[in-house]
Amino acid sequence: GNLAYRGANFLIKDPITPTPADHCRRLHHDALSASEDLTLLQEGKVLMTSGAMIGPRGVFPLGSGQAIDGAIFLLDVATEKLTHLPIEGLDVKFVPHGLFYSNTTKRLYVVNHAGEPGGSRIEIIDVLGDVDNLKLKLRQSLTSEKWGHYQINDVVEASEDGSDLYVTNFQAFRQFVNGTHGSGGLAQVQDMVQTMAALSQIPLNKVWRCTTKDGQCTVAAGQLVAPNGITISTDRRTVFVSELFKTAVEVFERLPSGELKWVSRFTVKHPLDNLEYDTATGHLTGGGIPEPLVAVKAMASGVRGDVPGALLRITLLGTGGASFVDGVQTDVVVHDGTKMAHVSAGLETLGKAVLGSPSNEGVLVCDVP
Repeated sequence: GNLAYRGANFLIKDPITPTPADHCRRLHHDALSASEDLTLLQEGKVLMTSGAMIGPRGVFPLGSGQAIDGAIFLLDVATEKLTHLPIEGLDVKFVPHGLFYSNTTKRLYVVNHAGEPGGSRIEIIDVLGDVDNLKLKLRQSLTSEKWGHYQINDVVEASEDGSDLYVTNFQAFRQFVNGTHGSGGLAQVQDMVQTMAALSQIPLNKVWRCTTKDGQCTVAAGQLVAPNGITISTDRRTVFVSELFKTAVEVFERLPSGELKWVSRFTVKHPLDNLEYDTATGHLTGGGIPEPLVAVKAMASGVRGDVPGALLRITLLGTGGASFVDGVQTDVVVHDGTKMAHVSAGLETLGKAVLGSPSNEGVLVCDVP
């Protein structure tokens, strides 16, 4: 009974009233598929992934081999222009998932579900040149025998010198290389068991800490249900992790050893996928799922449909370390999904909201009142 209650508590939320996205514009580019994650390069300039996680060409159902080829794009929010940024030196399949840009090291960190032997990878990319002439050059690829295909989700730089990073382990079990639909019945049974464990809030997952010099990865925080998005405060003392199936954000203090010490948890208005820390305001923003049951039904059926999405802004009270708690939670956007189904990531810049999806092509730009 308690397990059923936990699952229902995630799926069934108080009714909301999503609004038509009349104040939003869906931007397209010939080479842009879905944009699962976004990161702010500087005010008005957004780096974003191109690559579907779910849907007809998604990596989770079909595996990397059949998934649509991915890319990195730059969005100029003022002009709403999209520019494809090739990655020099990358010679494997590129299916980007979570990403993080560091203003300190000028590096872009990307989870890549490449389908290579050994599982998913983290690509560490140097961002070179000025904003009007950006170049991306692969610096390092990091793999680990401790995770398999498609298990890891989002990544963030830890130390300011780029000597270590954190990556969330979202999928509890090692995944089949050809995906849940391309690998037969056993893969689908495993996916169902994994989903039921997450809905029941059984803590089977973790956050990894990896050092870039030797590529060694250890558990920084364990006993997590389904850690999804991850971000870090400007002073690098506090790490925030979205626990999607708990409808919560976990707050960790970063210890000198690099381990993460759990400090607190705050419940959020909607389950959140990716998280961003706004260095200018000190707020968190997250891509929200205001109607989880609608989203789960759409993903299970393979039909993208009109799944509502949200951008949630969370003010923080405290000075870092162990003192952060949530202040005011504000729905910047709650739209009905007609212009872009699902929302997996979102941020604010230049008085606009930018939202990405794990399955729908393009990116949504909305005017913020």
